[in-house]
Amino acid sequence: MHVINNRIIRLFILLIIIFWLLGKNAACENTYHLVRTVKIDYGRENNHLSLINTDSFHPIVSESFSNDSNGNFYVCDAISNKILHYSKNGSFIKAIRYPDNISSADMIIDQSNNIYIYDAIQSKINQINNYGVLRQSLSFNPENLSSRGILYISSQKLYIVDSEQRALEIADLSNGKMKESKQSTRKKEITMGIPAGMDRKYIVSLTRGKEGIINILEKRTQIISFICDGIVSIRFIKEDQRKNFYIQTERIQKDVVVLEIHTFSHDGQLLDSFTIQDNHYPYWTSKLLSIDDEGNIWQFIPNIQFAKINIFNKN
Repeated sequence: MHVINNRIIRLFILLIIIFWLLGKNAACENTYHLVRTVKIDYGRENNHLSLINTDSFHPIVSESFSNDSNGNFYVCDAISNKILHYSKNGSFIKAIRYPDNISSADMIIDQSNNIYIYDAIQSKINQINNYGVLRQSLSFNPENLSSRGILYISSQKLYIVDSEQRALEIADLSNGKMKESKQSTRKKEITMGIPAGMDRKYIVSLTRGKEGIINILEKRTQIISFICDGIVSIRFIKEDQRKNFYIQTERIQKDVVVLEIHTFSHDGQLLDSFTIQDNHYPYWTSKLLSIDDEGNIWQFIPNIQFAKINIFNKN
């Protein structure tokens, strides 16, 4: 009788271990698939992008892109001063032309579908509507930034975040208008952290070749680390509408750069790690990937002969 009971207990423990392992693997399995690749030709047509390629200097191509709150995708053509607007399934909608005197380093779209163009040359943020009409321009003090940086929107506030992950607050976007922040024009020390949601900031770092590290700053600081063999770069992308957050990493594996997206729950649990197979970027872009509010991945690659958009949806 004791022998039978011992066997039953061992079998029960074994089943618990098996179910635990299956659950752990299911939580971290790849949950994305490529649903569409959109080819964009270089040229002068309305739905084309521009390319300047001469022997005198490095080629100039489109380098900034973003999603709106409805999942639509936008690619900014800084050469021809236009923005190509695509639907959430990748269909071309229209070209939005903006004033010629605006230079574009990055762009982002708010909840009201206003478009913000970051002019790093003139140290200005320009707000245009969905038809390209300039609505507002705000200047900021570039001495507050250690590098050119990229745009973020959090809790209806617009920020430029530099390479040191310091966020310069530019404006309050309540009611669809830019209300200038005092921080944008004064020379002052800027606090560390990328704002996301109410009173939450993220700082990411790495132990080269070993692990990614995420500092979540709120009332109680939380530090999360995850194993990432060969890691050489890390970037916080955003929080989605479910409060999950997304971390982009690059790592070296057998002399090849592997690009990955890691999805975490709001409380810091790793939900998924997904490898982006297409990772050849011939030209520089302001960022590698964009995540929409539903957590879908958008990738813009300006290739030598043409540009393309890869769209990855969750299974």
